[in-house]
Amino acid sequence: MSQAFNLSLEESPYGSSNKESSTGSKKINKADTNTVDDTSPTLEDFVTDKGVNEPSEAAEKQHETDDGYKNTKVADNEFIKNKFEEVFERTLNEYYKDVLHIHESNTSQSDLESATYELEKFERNDMIIFNHENFMSERKRRGTSLDVVALENTFKQYRFHVTTYNDLTENNLFVELKKFSRRDFSGSGCICVAILTHGQDNGYLRAYDTRYWERDVIACFDARSNPTLVAKPIIFLIQACRGHQPAAVVEGVPKPVRTVELDAIVRLDKYRRPMDSDIIMFHSSFFGRASIRVVEEGTWFIQTLCEQIRLHAATDHFEKLCRRVRSIVAQKEYEGAKQMPVVTSTLLKKLYLKKTPPNNCIVM
Repeated sequence: MSQAFNLSLEESPYGSSNKESSTGSKKINKADTNTVDDTSPTLEDFVTDKGVNEPSEAAEKQHETDDGYKNTKVADNEFIKNKFEEVFERTLNEYYKDVLHIHESNTSQSDLESATYELEKFERNDMIIFNHENFMSERKRRGTSLDVVALENTFKQYRFHVTTYNDLTENNLFVELKKFSRRDFSGSGCICVAILTHGQDNGYLRAYDTRYWERDVIACFDARSNPTLVAKPIIFLIQACRGHQPAAVVEGVPKPVRTVELDAIVRLDKYRRPMDSDIIMFHSSFFGRASIRVVEEGTWFIQTLCEQIRLHAATDHFEKLCRRVRSIVAQKEYEGAKQMPVVTSTLLKKLYLKKTPPNNCIVM
């Protein structure tokens, strides 16, 4: 039986006029983007390496010449190395305890040296979903509710307490995001933020009324502002186009209908993304490319991710699951339309999702 597909591109309320193109290169001011003020003190403000550096080669030679300890240089260097490690460890622990006010049990030496994020030590994980189906000036994202159901059902099995918001304005989105990011995460092992919306290149995403920067979402999760985020893995799932280039235009044919659409809007200004540790960002598509959403099934990206978590989370760490998702989505095609998810990771350990026992399921 023939199938009908309707591949369409969702246009921006800004349009593609010359006026918009001319303003595209203008710098976006802080009021327009809700950029988070990054003036908090850094680690360097509290901890310096003065007095604990290993001596340079020149210093070693000087020590050898001045004091005549040539035969004991190796022993001296071993002593200095051990002393350096002792001072560094003590300084790091003092930074966690005194500066960031983090309880010692959350920053033990075993935690620092472990090869995995030990989520089993925590009573829960936390997830927030921003789902956008309706827009003031954009085409409706039909089928996105199926992705919400898949995310909620899947992540709740892995001890995530899930909160979902639909069709928020840009201001309300950041109000809720900042509330979430400022929680006390002492009892949480992992944090996840999922955004399902229209997107475009240069890191722009769409709220109900206007656009906002992906960069500003990430900036909310700064451990300098919330010490309970320190060493906690943070997952960002971004289901949105990252460009205005559709892979193909598909003509309609008779039922059964599977309506394929693109989560794309027009190109605008420059974008810079900050990097930090313990973060993994999983985008649904490559730079400048569109993402595909099947109205009757949900998006290729979210549906495949949830399926792979259910099938393989018991044995595979999260980055390996991401590789599986990339491979599966890359093989999907309809009339030449392709999609390539992208992972950007600064995780320092392996992240294994821990499933909730059947008699302990979380129902929100």
